[in-house]
Amino acid sequence: MNQRAMQAIVAVWMFCMAGSAVAQCQAGMPTVPGAGCVPRDYIENSNRGGGYQQQPQYAPEVPGPRYRDSPPPPILPVIEYGAHAMTTDNESLFGGTGTLSSNSAQKLVLDFCRQRTGKECKVLAVFKDTCQGFAFDRKNTPYRGVDNDPRKAVREAMGACIRASGKAGQCRLWKLPICAGNDYVGSDFNASKKWDSNEYEAQVRSWTATAERELR
Repeated sequence: MNQRAMQAIVAVWMFCMAGSAVAQCQAGMPTVPGAGCVPRDYIENSNRGGGYQQQPQYAPEVPGPRYRDSPPPPILPVIEYGAHAMTTDNESLFGGTGTLSSNSAQKLVLDFCRQRTGKECKVLAVFKDTCQGFAFDRKNTPYRGVDNDPRKAVREAMGACIRASGKAGQCRLWKLPICAGNDYVGSDFNASKKWDSNEYEAQVRSWTATAERELR
């Protein structure tokens, strides 16, 4: 047998072996010369620099709480407190708002009263989400008025003072009422933040006179 015939026989044998290997591989599984059938992910992982590895196994996720079926938490309204304090000699009156508890409101006005006067002070009354004002008789005795409308609070205070004193002309406001929260009415009262001292005193006299006329 010459050399050319021998090479042809070897070539046919190698082709048959390769065909046999391909036929035995699973569908889609590649073959590598000298290695036979090789899983595809082995080649892909090898190209990324690593050998064949199984995919990591993870524990099944625990489902989180379902808030969709639960009602949302209620929105609690903010309650705002205010208070008035006065020196024990009944000579000076102070008020303050914007606190979230009765104790805080009392401490606020007591501290402010003491700092401004250097005297001992007392709390007259605490209120919340409304307006509070005081009228005074000739002896500086305070009479309280509370209402969502600051003008009605003034009429209430003036009415209590006039009934106690027995006649009109004996009572007056020292200051306008103050309001806590967002439920009070009276857009003209909101303008008080822009008044200077002279305009404020003029408004105090005007509110006093208006309340007296309405109470006659």
